[in-house]
Amino acid sequence: MNNGFDTNDLDSSISGYLEDSFEGINRNFTDREVISASNTNLLVRAKRYGRWWMLKALSPQAADLAACRQMLRKEFETLMQLQHPNIVSVQGLEYVEGIGQCIVMEYVDGQPLSQVQLTDHQKQAVVDELLSAVSYCHSVGIVHRDLKPSNIMLTRNGGHVKIIDFGLADSDDSAVLKQPAGTPKYMAPEQATAQRADARNDIYSLGVIFEKLDLGRRYQSIVSKCMLPISKRYQSVEELREAFAKRRTSGTRNLMVGMAAAIAVLIGLVLFLMVKTGGITGKEHVRTGNVLLDTVPEGNISFADQRVKALCLANWDTDNDGELSFKEAASVDALEHVFQNNNDIKSFDEFQYFIGLEMVERSAFNKCKFLEHITLPPQITRIENYAFLSCKRLKEIIFPGKLESIGEYAFSECSRLEEVSFPNSLIKLGYSAFSECKGLKHVRFNHSLPFTQWSFSGCVNLETVDLGDGIVDIGNGTFFECKALEKVVIPPQVKSIGEDVFHNCYALREVYVGDNVTSIGKAAFWGDSGLRTISLPSLDVLKAEDIFHYNIGKEYGYESNLDTIFIRNGGPGEKSYNDYFAQVNKHCHFIVPPGTASAYRAKGYPNVQELTPQH
Repeated sequence: MNNGFDTNDLDSSISGYLEDSFEGINRNFTDREVISASNTNLLVRAKRYGRWWMLKALSPQAADLAACRQMLRKEFETLMQLQHPNIVSVQGLEYVEGIGQCIVMEYVDGQPLSQVQLTDHQKQAVVDELLSAVSYCHSVGIVHRDLKPSNIMLTRNGGHVKIIDFGLADSDDSAVLKQPAGTPKYMAPEQATAQRADARNDIYSLGVIFEKLDLGRRYQSIVSKCMLPISKRYQSVEELREAFAKRRTSGTRNLMVGMAAAIAVLIGLVLFLMVKTGGITGKEHVRTGNVLLDTVPEGNISFADQRVKALCLANWDTDNDGELSFKEAASVDALEHVFQNNNDIKSFDEFQYFIGLEMVERSAFNKCKFLEHITLPPQITRIENYAFLSCKRLKEIIFPGKLESIGEYAFSECSRLEEVSFPNSLIKLGYSAFSECKGLKHVRFNHSLPFTQWSFSGCVNLETVDLGDGIVDIGNGTFFECKALEKVVIPPQVKSIGEDVFHNCYALREVYVGDNVTSIGKAAFWGDSGLRTISLPSLDVLKAEDIFHYNIGKEYGYESNLDTIFIRNGGPGEKSYNDYFAQVNKHCHFIVPPGTASAYRAKGYPNVQELTPQH
């Protein structure tokens, strides 16, 4: 179903009094078609004056709620402030027979960004128009707060951006909307709280959108910065636009230099062939492993770390000339124990030239305690168990685009790693792969990945986790004792949260559990004494009775501070308040679905309020 809007302009030559009987023109809305219907809103395409319009109204059940009516009016007032070619335009707010009070806006004939395949050139145009529109919104004091591909339409005529759905937009004079809001997969972590809207919320959402657009490696650092913690990301859209402009300029300059170099090399090669043989005939390719050696460049590798060079020469200098050539490096098919337990090497970026390797072997760099930098070969598909265990000074690791698996304890105790971003190709993450990485602050997943157990346990300084849009199961103990983690949004595709997942995350304040989670395991939030707010899809997800166990004894210093529990769907079921929440603060508020408050109170739940659109 297309939930877009169309951009046909009303003929400006039509003026004067329009009679209902004039052929093809009617001041009433005709040819009505329901495009979308939800528990709150109704979208109807209709024709008036020979032109298609989109009518946004409240559903029958929401129309009776004063808060919903106020939110519809606020959306209209927001749209009336905006006049930009890349933002849907509004005509008015009026009562339509059979539908009710409606926002009348242009109908955009197009598709959501999420449904369109774009060329690189079209992606750049989308980025420019989107940044222009969001910058304009911020210039008039409006933060969208729900930017996502389904709220960005591309017109069929010209492929131009149209931002729609300002239902969650916030401005300085919009007090009714100052509540937690957004779509979990795209909203900034700080939006999980009811704090003042910030333009940087939209910048985070733009980063997620740009990442899904796949703008290429040239822009990856810009996209990644958009999604950093709020104080570290771009502080304005104008700053973000400037970053894109600079990168494009440098990219064009580098392309011209590269083309000139390539032409020079090509000319030199042609001249060489003409002088040497007049052509190539009957030449056989020489292969070692998966590498064609005649595709490897001539010459020797220049090593930054002479201790690394010495080890390489001792093991792989086959011609004994005192240098390691690119071809000698490409011929290596196993590292064995050459570097294991070495306390001398510091830098091995030249490892990228060992292109005959398909994996980093078990314990290959285990306990290289002073190794700070290493660049992996592009063909690597596997990093085996313990490969970089206890490389305590390793600051950064960039994973190859073909990497499929990371083994058990592969990077455990790499205490200076600060940020990890996994490639889309990764399908396996081993047990405790990054456990005890005490310097790790940011983790990002971009793809589908079955979580394994205790992956980031003991990462005591981990601040942000972006679970991406493919994680299905969060295994036992995955974030055990991540003591700096403050906010967690479980995206909608996640189905299960295992045992002890957020056990002893003392700083954790807010948790939003996605709608498709069906189970939360034992002690998942055990010992999280700082937890203030959690939003659950229903009580059915609670598969154990000590999920929120805090008060295990004063000698441990735990005390429940849980203030609000949102239960978005369903009633209390057969179990009582004491079965699930006996250890929770007695002053905790339970926000429950409309019409269920009495059932919850009957089961012993205190401080019960019913969910409203403001929640």
